[in-house]
Amino acid sequence: MNRLFLSILLSVMSILGASADTASRVRKALEPYSADPTIGVAVVLADGDTVGVNADKRFSLESVMKFYQAVALSHILGERVLDDSVHVTASDLKAGTWSPLRARYPEGGITVTPAFLLDYSLQMSDNNAADILFDRYGSPAKLDSVVRAVSRARDFALRYTEDEMHGDTTRCTFNNATPADAATLMFDYFCFDPNSAAVQAIMARPTPFGTKRLLAGFPEGKATVLHKTGTGFNATGHTGNINDAGFVFYPRADGSFGFYSIAVFLADREGSAAEAEALIAEISEAVWAAHLASDMEYALSGTVPAGRKRPARYEAPDEDNPGWFAAFAGAVLGAMVESAIDRALGIEE
Repeated sequence: MNRLFLSILLSVMSILGASADTASRVRKALEPYSADPTIGVAVVLADGDTVGVNADKRFSLESVMKFYQAVALSHILGERVLDDSVHVTASDLKAGTWSPLRARYPEGGITVTPAFLLDYSLQMSDNNAADILFDRYGSPAKLDSVVRAVSRARDFALRYTEDEMHGDTTRCTFNNATPADAATLMFDYFCFDPNSAAVQAIMARPTPFGTKRLLAGFPEGKATVLHKTGTGFNATGHTGNINDAGFVFYPRADGSFGFYSIAVFLADREGSAAEAEALIAEISEAVWAAHLASDMEYALSGTVPAGRKRPARYEAPDEDNPGWFAAFAGAVLGAMVESAIDRALGIEE
């Protein structure tokens, strides 16, 4: 699991040199999807520019809502996300909804941390875990206000819990966001928010869930993708809403790191869920290829931003350059956070 915060700060100047070209390449890659009103895409590039298709159109969030919830809880709880106690009862574990937590603990009777529940909510999209967190720490409306207070996110709404949406599926439309809003929140949170460490560590954990959407657009092992999927209810015979939003982080040839965020939201579409997932994977692959092409051209040009030499793969510690200490401190902090997360989730070394 990578610690992004310091690494990104140390890489920004190198990345900016390729951003203008990357924007044009990503824009061209998204052109084939521009005429379809059921597709919404937003890509926030390393310099903060956003490129997209229907990027300012509202779509139902579905379980991408759980990422917004996690952002709010990381600010409400701070370090308590790792050690606060939440007692889970049988009545918390409602039947008739997606819940690996209920499958594992059908009678409840467990006391866990918020991080434990966030692991189920973010990594397995567990509906009961999300609703327990809503019940213990604040309603969707309250967490909506927290996200607005701590971020640039504005084009979204959180109004209903998972249980409330299951009771009336039309309520799903009231939990919504634009692709640009979701991609911006992902970008800002993982680049600049020091409260993101625990959520980052959770979302970087391997999981077999949600692998056929954004993740399917990347060759194995080439990038770290922190993402949250969403799948909607539908009674019309169509696929419903199929979403994925993520933050992508990868090593570049010059020794720096590339990064961007991406949100792909698909509204009520004809065809199967598998076809919708394949479309998200296709869009993800096209955006990834545009970044690689831009990075390759930038590396071959032999140019770097003014005032910065091309970094070597490894530089010995330099007492006159504190950068090595920042990287070292980041690695140590990362290891400490990872260890704390593992303890909170009950994972033994």
